[in-house]
Amino acid sequence: MKTTTFKKTLSFVSLMSFMVLTVACSQGKKDEPTTVQVRGDMIDVRGGSGTFGLNGAVGAGQPGALVGRILAENGQEIQFEQAMKGFLSATVAPDQVGEIGYSDVMFQGQIYFDASGNALAQKQIQLNGTTKTMNSGIRIEITDSFTDDVDEQGNYIEPLSVQIPLKSGYAKGGQVQLIFEDQYGILEMNGRYSSPNSAFEGLIKATNKTAVQGSSPFVGHLGKFSIPVCQFFSCQ
Repeated sequence: MKTTTFKKTLSFVSLMSFMVLTVACSQGKKDEPTTVQVRGDMIDVRGGSGTFGLNGAVGAGQPGALVGRILAENGQEIQFEQAMKGFLSATVAPDQVGEIGYSDVMFQGQIYFDASGNALAQKQIQLNGTTKTMNSGIRIEITDSFTDDVDEQGNYIEPLSVQIPLKSGYAKGGQVQLIFEDQYGILEMNGRYSSPNSAFEGLIKATNKTAVQGSSPFVGHLGKFSIPVCQFFSCQ
């Protein structure tokens, strides 16, 4: 099994995050990922790289597990890759991203709500007698055709990752709207669920604020999504 020492991520993150972008000139093939490194390290403001939850570690049945999927809408398989590259284009040119299959995008996160069903960007909780501030957010993981290739330093290239904090939202009467936002753009999820034991399903849209040189900020639907309710929402 291929392993890496750390998770490489794109920086669709809060101002406390950072992106390392190393550009190396090369005369290799156009589709070789070694020419431009766009998967920089990230400091996760939630206390654990790429994870959500109390201790920075999650299981398959807990909020934060990487079990959600973003899929192409029916008949939109070809447009799906274009939309995903458009979404990523806030920080990286589309031609620097490999091919993306219509089932290669997953997501995870943890969303807190108040007693009225309003989504909370932060929530104070008690853990072992200590008050902790928990943050709501989403992380999207995109496996492109460069994933698992080897870069010039001999490291395996991991999937692209985008992490965005929650701004606002609600879950009322089975209807849900969630807005995630950072300095690079806005991500909007609209969907519904029937019970805590069901799936939260709907459509996801991106509205970028920025774009790499030579392109315009992307605006459009990314696809449809599905995730078990209590593996995304904090149901306690």
